[in-house]
Amino acid sequence: MTDKGSIVSNTLTRLEGVNNFTEFVKAFSQFGSEMVDFAHVTEDRQNDLKDERRRAQMSAARTILELSTLILLIASKCYIAMQDAIINAVNNTIDP
Repeated sequence: MTDKGSIVSNTLTRLEGVNNFTEFVKAFSQFGSEMVDFAHVTEDRQNDLKDERRRAQMSAARTILELSTLILLIASKCYIAMQDAIINAVNNTIDP
């Protein structure tokens, strides 16, 4: 499970460095597929746990991870759209 977590972490680092929407879509697609693999691993781990308390904790962590991924997608799209809007506004003020 740690290997999958580090793979996801590396992809997140790449996602931080995108410069345009096309790069973002490619990086987020990679991130999404790795998150699906990670979700399967954590689900298997959750099912292997015997202690109900630990299973509930793993379930809560998986839910937070899912929601965080959705929030990351929305925030990233907004950030990139805002950058594009700023660039367009600057270009419009420069061009007479």
